[in-house]
Amino acid sequence: MTTLLLTHLLAIGAWLGCYLVESILEYQGVKNPEIEIVAIKLHRLIDIFVEIPIFIIVLGTGFLLLSQSSFSLLLMFKVIFGLVAVGINIVCAFSVFRRKAALDMQQADKVHKESKFIHSTFLGVIPGLITLALGVALIQ
Repeated sequence: MTTLLLTHLLAIGAWLGCYLVESILEYQGVKNPEIEIVAIKLHRLIDIFVEIPIFIIVLGTGFLLLSQSSFSLLLMFKVIFGLVAVGINIVCAFSVFRRKAALDMQQADKVHKESKFIHSTFLGVIPGLITLALGVALIQ
């Protein structure tokens, strides 16, 4: 296993861990309105300092690995599902920033709307897990 592949896999693991932490935060915020405000603020900070840098690493190492690989149908599907997962994450991050801005402006309706959208983007884990499974199949 090359250093590049190891870096890519470790970044994917960190990204998945980040996703799980954010899911717990969001779930607790739904259950308890007092925690919701803290969850909104923490989710934004996690996106800025952890998640966005991690998925940039995943993208960068993924493209470097792709440039060293020969084409296969399995690889093409892995790339497509990976890009879908990253795209969903980017869209979610923008919503996280909009929600925090709405919170700061005390726009409760917009906070609620963005929260519902953010929760729906957690389905992005599905293409992410498919990408991971395809990646494991490609390694073997």
